[in-house]
Amino acid sequence: MVYNLPWLTVELLVTGMLTGLIWVVQVVVYPGFLKVRDKWGEYHGDYMRRIGFVVMPLMLVELGMSGMRLILSREMIDGVLFGFVLAVWLTTFFLQVPAHRRLQNGWDGGQIRFLVGSNWIRTVLWTGRLVLLGVVLLDSMEAH
Repeated sequence: MVYNLPWLTVELLVTGMLTGLIWVVQVVVYPGFLKVRDKWGEYHGDYMRRIGFVVMPLMLVELGMSGMRLILSREMIDGVLFGFVLAVWLTTFFLQVPAHRRLQNGWDGGQIRFLVGSNWIRTVLWTGRLVLLGVVLLDSMEAH
């Protein structure tokens, strides 16, 4: 299928930003939580307030763009790509958000390790989605 290239390019850029961000969180931020015991409440609270301003607008744009493309095209690949988005949202709100809520009660190494481990799900999903979107974009460019 031939897609609207500007639309697909913007979606790829948004997913690329989210993928880059999740890799930084996965390999730098979350493991760094294990080393921050002093002023944990202040540090974690600041992180939670600030990360939302960066991540949520991008996630909402990605969800909207992927959903609209699925509705308009009904191609199998669009269902797969939307499934990636849906899976990211589910793991975010059923694994990461509850873990962060528990960490609001205080530093907990076990909970931080759970956060690091379970966050690999989102890291793999966003990375896979980025690769698939890239393939769709290249295929669509060749078809033009």
